[in-house]
Amino acid sequence: MKLPLFQYIDQAIAMKHELRFEIDQAQRAIDSFFLSQYASKDNFVNYTSRVKADESLKEKIIRRNYTSAVSAEKLFSHISDLIGCRIECRFIHDEEDIYRSLFDHFQSRRSDGFYRCNLDPRIELRLDDPQPKSQKNGVRSYRIDGHFLGPHVLNFELQIKSMVNVFWNEIDHKILYKNYNYVLTEQFVHDIMTSIHGDLTVIDRQMEMMYDHLRTLDRPKEFKPQEQIKTMIGRLIQDVYLIPLRDEAGITFDFRSSIDLITDFLFARVEYESREQYATEFLRIMDDAFSGQRVLALFGETIEFSPSIHYHSEITTDLGTRLECVINEDILWNLTLHILLDLNSHMRPEDLFRTFVDYLLFRVIHTIRHGFSQQGLSVCDYEALIDRMTRQALDTYLNRPRPEYFTVTGRNSLFRNVVVTLSNEKPDDPACFDRFCQFYPGRSHAPVKNPPMEAPHGHTLS
Repeated sequence: MKLPLFQYIDQAIAMKHELRFEIDQAQRAIDSFFLSQYASKDNFVNYTSRVKADESLKEKIIRRNYTSAVSAEKLFSHISDLIGCRIECRFIHDEEDIYRSLFDHFQSRRSDGFYRCNLDPRIELRLDDPQPKSQKNGVRSYRIDGHFLGPHVLNFELQIKSMVNVFWNEIDHKILYKNYNYVLTEQFVHDIMTSIHGDLTVIDRQMEMMYDHLRTLDRPKEFKPQEQIKTMIGRLIQDVYLIPLRDEAGITFDFRSSIDLITDFLFARVEYESREQYATEFLRIMDDAFSGQRVLALFGETIEFSPSIHYHSEITTDLGTRLECVINEDILWNLTLHILLDLNSHMRPEDLFRTFVDYLLFRVIHTIRHGFSQQGLSVCDYEALIDRMTRQALDTYLNRPRPEYFTVTGRNSLFRNVVVTLSNEKPDDPACFDRFCQFYPGRSHAPVKNPPMEAPHGHTLS
């Protein structure tokens, strides 16, 4: 004679077969609604549904021990996923977009937290629950309970998953969720699975960046490949370095100017080269970013160069030695250099820093020269004045160091200030340099009184 448990299971399976027509009708109606609303969406990938199989129903009854609390007649009101359906989307951030769009289609709220569908009132979703929900494996997932109102109330579950989370779910379901083998290394397996999920999340971000980049090819007038690639790397820096710093260390600050400086420097070598070389540099940076990621462990650590750096000139020696102090005093510069070192693992730190100093000097002196040329003045005739202005600007920058001084925004400000100076004073007159020093007072120069002028950061000096 069988245990009562097995009699209960037989009754439950028999009841499911009796409801087969109703269940099939409910599944078709649910499928029709979600496909009609989401199949044409840009972020939609696939839709699937299934009715819980007999073996799966049997396993759930045993695992939940329903026999002691729920009669066979009421069993299906306690099983939330008699019908399971899943909307599959491209990327992880698309999951939230699709979830929020459900509120457009389910607007009539009932007292129990379920919302009725605008187009098919037989379909309801419980949208009052917090989403995404935490699973036993620690991963958060969009899982929404639903009702189909027919002769019987049939429960269904809607899942929203990106491509990488669909893949992860299949692995996790087979390896851990329904694996009841006694394994001494179970924690080890969980740790490996967690690591895999982290890698898949990074892959999702990579795919999303590539998708966003390729989509711009449909808008040729707006497409600027070099700027697009820089933007992608800027987002990569945020995702790989800053988000973990925020999530794991709880540290947040405005790093946008530093990201601009990092991307400008990384692509300076191929700034005037072909798209192919830009793409090659892009791939190299991505490879370094995803194979490195040592910044979190080194965050806030001082940076020492051994052997000491031999700079190329007196002005770069002065700039470099002062910047060596700055990177160990200012958190933005410290993190900037740690990221640059991580993204250029093929270079000796001393060589990278010297190249970085050369780059900063070049940007400043090139901008000042451009201001002279804009005014129709010969750069060769005024090299001495340009050199003094360069030193004065750098002295001001390093007095209160900000990465933004060396970005496009800072260089545009410098250019305007040079033009204003040369428009008001003759370059051969000592007053010309004095006027420039009103913009860039450095550490010791006493500015001459004059009308308000634009400061290095774009504000005005009185």
